[in-house]
Amino acid sequence: MRPVALFRRWKRAAGPVFGRFVPAAPFSAMALVNSGPPPLQTLLYDETCRKLATALLQTLEGEAVQAGEAALIIDLPGPVSLGLGFHLQAAISPVLLFGGLWQPNAVLNGQESGAALARYGENLSQSQNVVKPAWAFLLERERFDEVPPLKLIDTLDNRYRAGLGLMPPLLELGQAGLGGLIDLRLVGDNIPEDLAEFYEIASQAGLDVFQTVINQEA
Repeated sequence: MRPVALFRRWKRAAGPVFGRFVPAAPFSAMALVNSGPPPLQTLLYDETCRKLATALLQTLEGEAVQAGEAALIIDLPGPVSLGLGFHLQAAISPVLLFGGLWQPNAVLNGQESGAALARYGENLSQSQNVVKPAWAFLLERERFDEVPPLKLIDTLDNRYRAGLGLMPPLLELGQAGLGGLIDLRLVGDNIPEDLAEFYEIASQAGLDVFQTVINQEA
């Protein structure tokens, strides 16, 4: 499927409220990403993502999101965020907020995330009935990873910030009826600077901010 068609699918999956915030950047970069079948690791993530989605929907956090009271912010490795968002789709609309301009020989080369973006995008439901007033914002955790300085000598640093730069404006979140945000990340992973700044401003604006974690062995 061509990048422009995938872009439209992810925008449609996000729905009319937040679909316009889906960045075009990763789709523009897909021509530079090695095409072909998804890497084996991406395929192995899928079953884990399906199990995580099933379990998450049964938690208090999952119920709050499904009720439209809060939104999930999934800050996990790219392929896992995509897989989890895909498997939540029947109950929670995935809002893709990847801003990576992937390139070969760069910190973010997009090989695994690009393959997952295409694989799940091709299988996103096209039924309007799937779009729910419940949202999970999908972030690419490696966007902000620390990189040894020596690696940057001959590597393009294409890392980027999310938070205020990619999240919908707080006014838009409030107009959607959201009263809270639930940060989801791997256990032991500290909230990166870009999201910490966003959460502080969101809290000052009256949104409740919570955190939940998942084990890497889940």
